[in-house]
Amino acid sequence: RDALLAELGIKVTTVSSGADAIAQIESRHARQQPPFHLVFMDIQMPRMSGLQACQRIRELEAQWSGYPRTPVIALTAHALADERDQLMAAGMDDYLAKPINKQELMNVIERVLHDSVRKKHTGHEDRTRRIHRPGPR
Repeated sequence: RDALLAELGIKVTTVSSGADAIAQIESRHARQQPPFHLVFMDIQMPRMSGLQACQRIRELEAQWSGYPRTPVIALTAHALADERDQLMAAGMDDYLAKPINKQELMNVIERVLHDSVRKKHTGHEDRTRRIHRPGPR
């Protein structure tokens, strides 16, 4: 996935666990740097799952008055209905099922960033297109 993102000209910061992702986000906030534009969160990671990490990100954002909400896209090996519900309940903005292909990746980035910009300017996000349902490969 990093190679696909780099191919699209996107700068990538990689971490090895949910706990490390939280540390990166806290560090950016402490240094008064803008948040990441987008987070891809693998659901199965050591020390802290992607679900736990996303929930913690949302808690931190709620504590940091005025700090923008960072869109989080789950990366999962499954796309079952009950898992999608869990992902959205944990605060994910969308998801991609593995293996990830370039077109699906571009589509979800465009959709999530568009919704993020829309919400920032209007206070409303377009929830009608929130869940990505990968089609046949």
